[in-house]
Amino acid sequence: MWRSDKLNRRNIFLYFLCIAALAVFIYQPAADGPAPETGVVRYNEKMWQQINADLIRKNNLGSRLYPHRVNTLGKMREITNRGIRSFEADVLFRPEGGFFEVGHHEGAMTGMTLESFLEKIPGDFEKIWLDIKDVTDAAVPGINKRLLELDKKFGLKSRVIVETANESSSPALLSESGFHLSYYLPTEETLAVMEKNDKSRNNLAEKIAGIVKGQNVGAVSFDLRLYEFVKDYLEAELGPQIVYHTWYPGVSFENSNLLEELQAREYFHDSKVKTILLPYASRFTL
Repeated sequence: MWRSDKLNRRNIFLYFLCIAALAVFIYQPAADGPAPETGVVRYNEKMWQQINADLIRKNNLGSRLYPHRVNTLGKMREITNRGIRSFEADVLFRPEGGFFEVGHHEGAMTGMTLESFLEKIPGDFEKIWLDIKDVTDAAVPGINKRLLELDKKFGLKSRVIVETANESSSPALLSESGFHLSYYLPTEETLAVMEKNDKSRNNLAEKIAGIVKGQNVGAVSFDLRLYEFVKDYLEAELGPQIVYHTWYPGVSFENSNLLEELQAREYFHDSKVKTILLPYASRFTL
């Protein structure tokens, strides 16, 4: 009898020890900086995702601050369940079928068409940043045709940002069709030039300005590490109507002081910066 009671006490002790260890694991503080967009999402990160989604909505910032790389239905359902109604998605155009497939690159494709994806999201979405990868000149007419078809079905023109890295004048067709077109600034090239002299920086700024003019875009989009170059060299070469769409601000939806961090950054108060994409950790990120 005594031995049985001793074993029961030992089992109870081990049970509560396991519970305590699990609690420490779940409630461990988030690491500094943005959480990764893949892998396990800890409890406290999920909590801050919800708190920040609520704060962004209450401050009427939902169409300016929203998640990056929402390429799966699982991630889409996560953000919509948190009241988020804007997002960025990546697509590849398939010329042989005349459709867009959702995914960031070959090897990370979902097999889902953009049309099917849009059919499954809430109809009250505010903004979609559509990053069209690897746009060739030959594909632009087909891209334009398909976007117009999707606009007729989903009313995209007033809510979509169409981004491409194509440097020719062919994407001007998308602007002419009424889409808000944004030219993607080459990240690595620009970072390299930022380490060089003023002449190199000015030459790149003039080159980009020529592309922007040739495509008749409404915006340029860029990694926020390029913000200094844009303000000091490029902005003077662009028309006053050109706005900025950006990403990688150094904070994420998991930060416990997200809005305070953003309010301390110069770009947050820049009226030209219309969009800031934020990393959003999800086990469904592809």
